[in-house]
Amino acid sequence: MEKKEIEEGKLCNLLRIKKHVCVMYGISFEDLEGKSRRRTLVIARKIFSSLARKNANASLREIGHSLGGRSGSCIFYYLVKISALERL
Repeated sequence: MEKKEIEEGKLCNLLRIKKHVCVMYGISFEDLEGKSRRRTLVIARKIFSSLARKNANASLREIGHSLGGRSGSCIFYYLVKISALERL
């Protein structure tokens, strides 16, 4: 497989995951990618980040880019918070 094919596969998986999270939370792509700090949207972003990391094997930068240009450190924070919830 070429690098381009792998990247296209990741993009497809990220879009598919994003679509499912949006449907599950009843929000739009714009809401998920936006700047709002509403609790529901923040939780949806955390869930998306966790699923993207586990299922699409996406980097923190790729996940951040797909969430409206968030930084890798922001995505790392999301993943830390989700892993803490998973341990409960």
